[in-house]
Amino acid sequence: FIPLASGTYYLKLSSFNFKDEVGEASAYEIRIIDGTGGTGDPYEATLPSFRITKIGGVEVTGNNVTIPLSAFEDDEWTANTERIPAEISYSNIPSLRRIYFTRDGQSGNTSANFSGSGTLTYRLSLSPKLVAGGSATFVATMKNTFGEAVTPALTQTFTVAKAGAQSNVVRANMVTDFRAERGQDGTIKLYWTPAAPAINSVGQNLNQSYMIYRRTTNSIGTFSGGFRVPDLTASSAVDNNANLGGMPSANQTYYYWLFTEGKNYSTQNSGAATTMVAATLTGGIEIQSFNTPATATVGSGLAFSATIKNTGTAATPGLVAILDTGETGQELHTSYISALSPGGSASVNFAVRYNQAGTKSPSLMIKESVTSVSNLATKTNSVTVSANTTSAVRANTVTGLTATRSNGQIVLNWTAPAPALKADGTNLNHRYVIYRRAGTALNQYTRGKTFPITQTSFLDNGVFGTGTYDGSSLHGGPVREDTTYTYWIYTEGPNNAGDNSGAVTVTVAGGGNTVVSPTITSFTATSPTPATATLVWQTQNATMCAIGGDGIVNNQSVNGTYTFTGLGAGNRNFTLTCQGTSGSTEVSSNTNVLVEEVQNVPLQITLAGSATSVQNGTPVTLTFQSNRAPYSGEIGSCQLRANNQSIGDVAIGTSARTMTHNPTMNTNYQVTCATFFAIAGQEPNSNTFNVAVTAVAPSLFGTLTDAQVVQPYRTNDKNSSGNYFRAWLDCKTASVPTLVNKKPTNLVAYVVDPNDPTKKRDFGWGWSSGGFSHRFAYIEEGQDHPGWNTPGKFVCKDTTTNTERSVIKQCSATGCVTPSNVSGGGGVDVASSASLTQDQLASVLSAIQTLLKAMMTR
Repeated sequence: FIPLASGTYYLKLSSFNFKDEVGEASAYEIRIIDGTGGTGDPYEATLPSFRITKIGGVEVTGNNVTIPLSAFEDDEWTANTERIPAEISYSNIPSLRRIYFTRDGQSGNTSANFSGSGTLTYRLSLSPKLVAGGSATFVATMKNTFGEAVTPALTQTFTVAKAGAQSNVVRANMVTDFRAERGQDGTIKLYWTPAAPAINSVGQNLNQSYMIYRRTTNSIGTFSGGFRVPDLTASSAVDNNANLGGMPSANQTYYYWLFTEGKNYSTQNSGAATTMVAATLTGGIEIQSFNTPATATVGSGLAFSATIKNTGTAATPGLVAILDTGETGQELHTSYISALSPGGSASVNFAVRYNQAGTKSPSLMIKESVTSVSNLATKTNSVTVSANTTSAVRANTVTGLTATRSNGQIVLNWTAPAPALKADGTNLNHRYVIYRRAGTALNQYTRGKTFPITQTSFLDNGVFGTGTYDGSSLHGGPVREDTTYTYWIYTEGPNNAGDNSGAVTVTVAGGGNTVVSPTITSFTATSPTPATATLVWQTQNATMCAIGGDGIVNNQSVNGTYTFTGLGAGNRNFTLTCQGTSGSTEVSSNTNVLVEEVQNVPLQITLAGSATSVQNGTPVTLTFQSNRAPYSGEIGSCQLRANNQSIGDVAIGTSARTMTHNPTMNTNYQVTCATFFAIAGQEPNSNTFNVAVTAVAPSLFGTLTDAQVVQPYRTNDKNSSGNYFRAWLDCKTASVPTLVNKKPTNLVAYVVDPNDPTKKRDFGWGWSSGGFSHRFAYIEEGQDHPGWNTPGKFVCKDTTTNTERSVIKQCSATGCVTPSNVSGGGGVDVASSASLTQDQLASVLSAIQTLLKAMMTR
């Protein structure tokens, strides 16, 4: 009786005895438990239930839950797999159950066994991993321990989402501000700003540790002798470590590389941050002069200069001069200095402009690098800056504007305008805009082209981008040779028309364009192999070339190569024709080459095999090769065929090649080729190779293991007694690998009464990955099942060959044993076509008699 809902049921037991047609009693009895009536014994039914209450520590209040990245753990055994803890609450579970999970329709997760009421924690596996911001839908279903459905069916559907945004980061991030300085104790101090987290698509930080290398030359060479800093928050390290080659020397220049290591090391490591520290100088660096004006005006351009000398006895590395103008808000100015030999000197220059009035204290510092904390030398001057009494209101115009025609285009050149300074020192000169008209009137300010203030030339071919000033072309479209053009160039201010300069114009007359014709500087032909010709050419001022003559190819590059194949023998002539820009003259050049004839040797392919007769399923190794290599121009494909069915492509060549094939019937092998070959009407042919295949009945069974009973367990949803025992019968199929993890249709298994073939119980299917398949069935205590407390013949049978393997056992709650009073328990193969032993014949006759008696009774 299976209740479908909680509540009170009244159970009434009825039994029915059956009789045959003549009124004689039958052995069959059916008992029915009815729970629908209003009388009988009351039965309180409480249905089982379960629910996933937490995932990754987050309460599951509905069917969707978002899990923080920190709750996901990498699976320590399986790649691209992660796990999250799931808490399962269950109640009134009558017998052992499991929760089976499917993810997006794919199974793979199974909880531990549980029963009764309580909670269970399970690590839910996700493979592949979820990307940050991604989700997966799970269906949790309660089944018995064998994965079979139970009544009532209980399921829960929920969606797990991973917090965070998706990312395509694949490498660790680099540190910044990496620098090195010598300490007073002889060590070298390394400093850096820690790398920002590199979060990948599954929400993990790829940054794992830092790796530092030191060398005496600016080449890292092999990645050996490094020093690892495991703390990602670290921002400094001291080089006094033997891993970097021992204590650093004061008289040696050192170079350092710092990598941020990723989870998979070299495949995810960041690029290298680099720095260096120079050898300790004997003597030092001296700023011999620091030249600055004593007074200046806001906005005016100033020139600062300095001379630096190496007063030591050793050469310096490259240095950097850094100027602080002394005005708040201004960036530092830098100038790099090459290595200085002892007594050597260098000059540095800076262009400075002050934006505010007042007394300034410009300071010059000499350092080993821009990131060095220590200064090798410093010097400070004083500059008095006064306010600018003049103030420009418009940008200044350019000077020296010219326009020249060149090869179908017009080139404009100009000189940049002088700065237009306002009282605050800012320059009104912002950018340029150019207009072009076919005539002398501008009319409207449209279809122009803008340029940065640093540009001083423009090539007008009439094609640009988009926008108000960047139209699809300047007014009038592409440049025409017969048209006179006028150009207007304005210097724009920050407020555009409100502070633009006036226009500077230039006119270029039509008809003055100088057209440059193309030239062919070289054109050669060679014949590297029979029936081929390779052409190579170089040109100048060409836009496109084509080949004609004994071979025609259009749309070739202006410098290139091309090979013709399949040519006939003899002297072959080719013509190269090239074109230039519009209006230029087309040019041509000829060349010829003697092409050799392809040798008249037919292509033959030999084919051989490792055996001419094999048993079914035995592979044959086929060997094939040709008498010569293909001639140039021979194109085609060849196939190895078995009974005229392709089993693979064949590469033509004099080296022997092999292919393996498993014939299942008498097979004729041959190499066939189709398509064009150099010798007209001659296709390569090959001999045939025949293999006779002998059919062999498959050996389905090896050694049959004893049937065995697993530990019994009690259940309340079977019947009142609840004692069931599972008997396992292994049908070994190690000699037939294709049966592994499959249900072979020709294999059946059952247990039968040795003396009564009508008493039979079929076995259900199961299998394992260990190289055999097996079958199993329930043997019910107290029922008239063969093999339970009575002898039973356990049979594995191949219905194709009608062979079987059997063993006679008697099973009980403690196991299965061979009965002492029954023969035939040794597990002997019996085939329908084989001779039977006396005991086997007696068993068969007894079974026939029982069947005849049953038929006569009916």
